[in-house]
Amino acid sequence: MSLYFAYGLNLSKRQMKRVCPSSQFKGIARLPGYRLAFTRYSKKRKGGVASIEEVEGDSVWGALYELTEEDVDALDEAEGVPYAYRRVGNMEAFSPDGLRTEVWTYIGNKTGNFTPHKDYLRQLVSAARLVGLPQEYIDRLGQIRAL
Repeated sequence: MSLYFAYGLNLSKRQMKRVCPSSQFKGIARLPGYRLAFTRYSKKRKGGVASIEEVEGDSVWGALYELTEEDVDALDEAEGVPYAYRRVGNMEAFSPDGLRTEVWTYIGNKTGNFTPHKDYLRQLVSAARLVGLPQEYIDRLGQIRAL
């Protein structure tokens, strides 16, 4: 079992169960030293899709999911590893009460800076609300310019 940090549409418990049937939601966490970015373009989503990039002093909130090896393989395929995203491990995330945990996540292979489509951004904000990310972070997501 491994602990996956989801920050994009994979925040959604429904989405994760669809791709990774054995996934278990374990709570929310903050990944310091990164910010949400839209560095890849998706024809399917008609705009930029989420990734993260290193930025000192910033942080990304996300959901923690415990995954089996079979789930990880399925998620790798769904995320387009290695051509669209790469898996990055040994990262430190912090729970709302400050507990440190080791996680892994995906980082997009940057191709540019793209504006997300309003439907994609709406799904992202909805997923963030449903998993209980902090309201301040949800407000930040809601301020992102969309197509």
